Order: sequence, then structure tokens, then C-alpha cells
Amino acid sequence: MAISKFEQEKSLAFTSALNELLEFVEEVLPHINEGQYLQACNNLKALNDNRSVIQHVERLMETVRQNEVTRAHERRTLMRIRPEFVELSDAEKLKRGWRCCPSCDRLVRSVTQHRKSDVCRRTKESKMLSVTAADSNVDNMMVLIHKIRAWAVKTHRYKFY
Repeated sequence: MAISKFEQEKSLAFTSALNELLEFVEEVLPHINEGQYLQACNNLKALNDNRSVIQHVERLMETVRQNEVTRAHERRTLMRIRPEFVELSDAEKLKRGWRCCPSCDRLVRSVTQHRKSDVCRRTKESKMLSVTAADSNVDNMMVLIHKIRAWAVKTHRYKFY
């Protein structure tokens, strides 16, 4: 009877795994007597005989792992820990390389990226309105401008914003 190459490879893998297991047992317990060695092998056999119990425990573990609460907690453990937020003073920001925006006078990390933001545009407009209105209290006018912009966005009148 001829043995296929696949069966030979499977047999070779099994025997090498068995030899590695026996070498491991001998390395872990080098000074055991014959009775203790037989007891360890009998314990391995008992574990193998009670495979249905082990399979049941494995199914239970898989059910617990698939539980949504368990998965949520596992995702939380893998989340990156954010460093504690520390408010920097203006002097510290300038030391770390922050720049002052020429349009709105804010300290920012990237002026080019900041200039595209809504905050910069609205702060600049508020300052320009203060200059042209000759009044530093322009809150009511800015609220009115924001309402007009909201109406323009809602009615798709892009000309007004």
C-alpha cells in the first residue's frame, strides 16, 4: 500500500510535534523519576480523553468573546491613551514654534491651514467691522450677519457667503 506525499508530510509533522512535546517535558522536569513521568503522561491522556469538556469550555469562551459588551471592552483596551490636555501660555506656544496669524491675531501651529478655517475668516470680519463701524461692540451686527449667512446656506444663495 502506497502512502501519498500529503500523508507522509502529515505523519512527519505529527512525529516531530510529539518529539518536541516530549523534549519539552524532559527540559521542564529534568530530575523526575519514572513514576512522575508516567503520572504526567497519564494526566495528558486524561486531558485528551476529556476533550468534550475542553471543547465545551472553548465554545463558552468563544460565546463570551463574541458578546457585544466583551467586544466593546476589548476595543476600549486597544484604544490609544490620550495625553492629558495642558493649556499652554502664549509664551510657551511661541517657544514651541507657533505663529501669530496676520488676519485674526491668533496663535496657531500652521498659519496656512488656519487661514482656510471659518474661525479665522469670522474673526477677521469681526475686526474689520469694528474698524469700519468705529465701535468695538459689534456683537449684534455679527449675529445678524451670521443669520443672513445661515439663510443663504439654507436657500442655496452662495453669493451671500
